[in-house]
Amino acid sequence: MSQCEERGQNYLFKLRQSPRVKDLIKAMERGGGWTDAGQGFEGIESRLRLKAWSCARRVVILRRPVKVGRPSGKELPLLENGGVVLEAEGKYEYMVLVTNLDLPVVGLAQLYRDRADVEPTEGR
Repeated sequence: MSQCEERGQNYLFKLRQSPRVKDLIKAMERGGGWTDAGQGFEGIESRLRLKAWSCARRVVILRRPVKVGRPSGKELPLLENGGVVLEAEGKYEYMVLVTNLDLPVVGLAQLYRDRADVEPTEGR
């Protein structure tokens, strides 16, 4: 990233979910303000400085609900005949992107999804 910045090149990378990144996700979950990012994703932006970075950078957190199957009566024997329905809390999968692009969250989300169309795949 620093080399891209030195050369004036734009970048968009996905970050590993390190402890600091996970802390940021938790903080954003508490704060709210998520916006539609298309194709079932919601997004929010923030700034983050990791230990190895020379400065804070723009990050975009994308989330989408994880589809969870309904538990069977065998998994919950005490509730099997009681007619109780459990509503699970919202569970999400997350992607955290770092960028210097000046695009809205929805545009960055689409740009990142589009990369799959140009990346080589195994077996080609």
